[in-house]
Amino acid sequence: METQEKIDYKLVEAIPEIDSLIEIVKLLPPNPIIVEVGTFLGGTTVRLAESRPDANITTVDPCNEPLNSDSNWVAPYGEYVRTYLVEKVLQGPITKLHLYNNISRFSNIKFVEGYSPECFQDWNTQIDLYFEDGNHFNPVLIKNLNFFKNFVKVGGYLAAHDYCDECPDVIVEIDKIIGHNWNKILLDRRLIVIQRVL
Repeated sequence: METQEKIDYKLVEAIPEIDSLIEIVKLLPPNPIIVEVGTFLGGTTVRLAESRPDANITTVDPCNEPLNSDSNWVAPYGEYVRTYLVEKVLQGPITKLHLYNNISRFSNIKFVEGYSPECFQDWNTQIDLYFEDGNHFNPVLIKNLNFFKNFVKVGGYLAAHDYCDECPDVIVEIDKIIGHNWNKILLDRRLIVIQRVL
């Protein structure tokens, strides 16, 4: 693997719908609190940090999850991860060091290594934006949604990635929330954003 200094971390891509998510982030009040579940290599995280330098972003990922056969952290990687990230950007296997080097460039990102929501049991801060892009299947998904949606401020947002047929639990669980003091604001490909109204 090439040394870390030779890696261009700007090539670590965000979600394809990042521009739509950034438009929502621009609507947040000054010094917003953002929580992201599912950091991976921080592509989306750093784009959020760049778009709102005044934001306080907390992001969580268990990293190197060997129990999850669909994990992007361990081989065999999916096609995109293997052919783009591993072969072209990182030129070697993915490690936590790649994540740390990418996000450490930004002072407004706090990374938590662990399982959500278990590692947030002491959390007591209201949230302006909660972005769910971690485990897209129950029971983990519903635990995260049930935990963090209670901290989203009135007028704040809950965004979820992979709202699609390949991840039916995301559709089911987000649809259960819509209409119960939450309105759908945006649907862009696989990204859905809902807003808390009460």
